[in-house]
Amino acid sequence: MDYINYEKRIFSYIIDFVIAFLVALLLSVKVGISFDFALVTFVDSVQILTMICYFGISLIFLLLFNGRTIGRMIMRIKIVDFNDGKLTFAQIFIRSLLESFIIMGAINVVYQLLYHGQHSFFDKACNTKIKY
Repeated sequence: MDYINYEKRIFSYIIDFVIAFLVALLLSVKVGISFDFALVTFVDSVQILTMICYFGISLIFLLLFNGRTIGRMIMRIKIVDFNDGKLTFAQIFIRSLLESFIIMGAINVVYQLLYHGQHSFFDKACNTKIKY
């Protein structure tokens, strides 16, 4: 079994998050989607939309491209079930949801940098692993 180094995981996450940010920014500026609350600024709106876009893009790509997102395609890695079986919808949904929260991404990056293990925080939460 070839284990993926943490740098590939982190870079794929960053690529996917930048894509989600750009989609959210485009939606906010060009289409005018924003959250109109007294305490929510434009920056907050873009951040909320980024999380929603990340969740949606990740969910769709993981379902359609067999455990790969754009970032994972670029880094040539994919998510698989821990026992090398097919990913379930529940695994994909939970992983996409967890990854969409910026704080969870930060926790995962710290986890990867500290432990250099074979599994990330998201892998442990969803019973998955990354492979070539």
